[in-house]
Amino acid sequence: MGAIILPKNDTIAIKQAIYDHGSVTAAIYFANPYYNGDDYSYCYTGTEKPNHGISIVGWDDTERKFIVKNTYGTNSYDEGYFYVSYDDVNIISECFAFEKRVEKSAIDTVYGYDKTGMISKYTYAYKTVSTITRFEAPEKQILNSVGFYIPNPNMKIVIGVLSAEEIIYQSDSLPYTYPGFYTFDLPENTFVENDFYVAIDYPYSIPVENAVENYNDPVIKPIGYQYIQFNNVSAWYDVGVGSQTPSLSNINFCTKAYTRKFTVETPKEAATEDLYVVLEGRINPNIWKDANNIEIYSNAGKLVEIIKKDTEYTYSGFCVLVVHYNDGTTKSVKAILK
Repeated sequence: MGAIILPKNDTIAIKQAIYDHGSVTAAIYFANPYYNGDDYSYCYTGTEKPNHGISIVGWDDTERKFIVKNTYGTNSYDEGYFYVSYDDVNIISECFAFEKRVEKSAIDTVYGYDKTGMISKYTYAYKTVSTITRFEAPEKQILNSVGFYIPNPNMKIVIGVLSAEEIIYQSDSLPYTYPGFYTFDLPENTFVENDFYVAIDYPYSIPVENAVENYNDPVIKPIGYQYIQFNNVSAWYDVGVGSQTPSLSNINFCTKAYTRKFTVETPKEAATEDLYVVLEGRINPNIWKDANNIEIYSNAGKLVEIIKKDTEYTYSGFCVLVVHYNDGTTKSVKAILK
C-alpha cells in the first residue's frame, strides 16, 4: 500500500526496485513501426511523449533489453511479454514501484482529509517541520498503520501517535531514499479511541493538498484538526479554513490512519453478566491453556504489564487481556483484575 517514485533514467535504481518489489510500472511511446515482431523487441528514440503503460519485470544485460509485461493479455506478443531496448527514450524516464499490497479485509476504516493526495510541497527555512492531524474514532479501534508522502529524496521522518492524555507510540528516525507514498506499520495492538492524533516530523518540506487553477479544487478542512510547528518551539499554528496564517488556510495535510475493528471474545467458562471476566490474584491456567504470555492493556490502550500463565499480576481495575497462543493466534478479553 504505497508507491515509490524512482529517479529518472537511473538503470541501477530501476533494477534494484524490480528485485525488491517484483516489477516497476513505466510508460513508453508505442507505435507499431517501432516494434519488431520477429524477436518481440521495441525501441523508440524520437521526441513523442509516452502514451502506453507497461510493467518492467526483468532485464537482459547481454541483449541490452528490459523484459516487459504488456496489458493486452497472454495472446499478444510473446505470451504477453516483449522486450524494450535500453536505448528507448522513455522506458525509464518515469517509473514507480508499489511498496506492498494490503488486503482490503485487513482494514475497516481509512482516516484522512486529503481526497486528492499530495499536490504540492511546502518548503520552509526550518530544520524540523512538525505536523499533527486529529482524527475522531467513534469507538475503540486498532491502529494498523499510518500513511504519508515523502516529498523529497533521502528524507528522515519521525512518526508519533497520541491520545489526549498520552503518547501512545513514537518511532525512531525513519529513513526513506525515494519520494512517494508510504505506509508505516504500528506495533500489534496499538489502540485508539475518541480523538487521536498522528504526528509527523519532516525536515524542511511537508506534503500538502492544495488548490491549483484548472487542475485541483479540494475541500479544505476547517481549523481544529490540523496543526503545524517549526523547529520544535512551543507555538503551534492552526491549519485549514479559518487559520490566521494565510498560507496555512488553504491546505490539508496528507496524513492517513488505517484502523481495524477491535473485537472482544469472552471465555464462556468465566463470563459474567456484564461480559467481563473477573479475576483475582492470578490468571487461571484453565481459562487459557498453552498460552505463551498474556498482555494487560489499560482502557486507554496502553500496555501496562506482560505476564506468563499462572503468574501473579500487579495491575488492578478494568482492562483488556490479549492472550497469545502457541499456534500464533491471539484473543482479546475484557477483564476486571482484583
